[in-house]
Order: sequence, then structure tokens, then C-alpha cells
Amino acid sequence: MDQNLKDYIKATTNLYGVIHKAKFLEIYNSQNKEQISVEDFSSHEYILYNCFASIQGDHLVRVSIIQETLRPTLKIQKGKPHFVPDREELLKYTDKDYFEDTGEFKELQRFLKSFFLIRKKAVEFSKQIRRFCWSFVTFHSQMGYYWAQHRFNIKNRAKAQEFLFLLTNLRYNTRAWEHNGHTLNELQNVVSKREIERLLSYGLEENYFPVINRPGR
Repeated sequence: MDQNLKDYIKATTNLYGVIHKAKFLEIYNSQNKEQISVEDFSSHEYILYNCFASIQGDHLVRVSIIQETLRPTLKIQKGKPHFVPDREELLKYTDKDYFEDTGEFKELQRFLKSFFLIRKKAVEFSKQIRRFCWSFVTFHSQMGYYWAQHRFNIKNRAKAQEFLFLLTNLRYNTRAWEHNGHTLNELQNVVSKREIERLLSYGLEENYFPVINRPGR
């Protein structure tokens, strides 16, 4: 399997989480002179593992997506168009930590830097939140676990509301697997208001948002 094909497998599974083989071939063949067929990669599952991907049925799947979340991810993806950047932009997603540098992320990071006494902790927390935004299916469970592990708390109600506003704004403007690489903001004409509300609260448990107080105070 050539390096270019490996790069496309990494990039598409990082951007979409899950992608049908036919859609993968469509994207690859539209951006490369050398055309491929499904047989060119479906018989090389051991190499796919090195791309942090696997084949499950008719789909290429990012290895971090577990079986329990695969079905709901595919269900939400259904009927939504794919965001397909040009070759140069798409291949940036071979880096599993690549994200577009958005104003919404910068605003959240500025807030956290002004809030936490330790700057490094604020930077890492903001980046971790952005990673969680990749999946609406697992967002709240991952946030809750990370929050509990690091004991992040806010007591000031106004600050807590500001944080929730910035967090929601980031979620609207981060490319997500369930939206086939689109942001929720880009799909507002495709996704109903009711579905948007369901997605934002997917997996949300009562009393999820903890009491928050500034570390060191």
C-alpha cells in the first residue's frame, strides 16, 4: 500500500471518523491521477491498523471509535453531505491533532487563560475540549470524565454561564464526525432545530455541569 493511500486513509478517518468505502474511493480518485479500486486497500487490514483505522463492513473506521458508538455515529451521519476540502487541506488531517484555527477556539482559550492560575493547564484543557467536540455521541461522557479527573470547578455563576456560552459556540464551529466533517453551523439549513438540540444534549445526564471554583481561591 503506497504512502499516499495511507495518508488518505488517515486523513479521512480523522476528519469523518467513519467513511463508507465508496465515498473514500470517490474522494481519493477525484484528487489523484492514479485511480484505485476497493481491492487496493480492503485486503490490507494489518496496514490499516498502522493508519489508526480498521475496516468494519463497508466502512473505514477510526480506531478510537468503539463498536458501541459506531452505530449511532452512522445513524446521525445519514443523509448529510460530506465536507471535502482540497487535497492540501485534507492531508493536514493525517495529523490526528490537526484542527482549523478558529476564532471560537481562541475565545475559549483566552477565557481559560484568564481563569486558571496555571497557563499550561488552561492551554491543555482548551485543546482537550476541542478534541471532545469531534464527536457529539461521546462529548458529554468524555467531558464529565476529564472534568472529574482534573477537578475543574467554577463557583461564580456568571463565569459558569460565560464558559457554557463559549463551549457551545465552539461546538457549533468545530468539524464533527457525525456531520461528515461539517460544522454544526454549516449544516443549520440541513439539520432541524430539534435535531440540533438533541445533538447538543446527546448523552447528557442530570447534574452534569459541576459547581466550579477558581483553582487556588
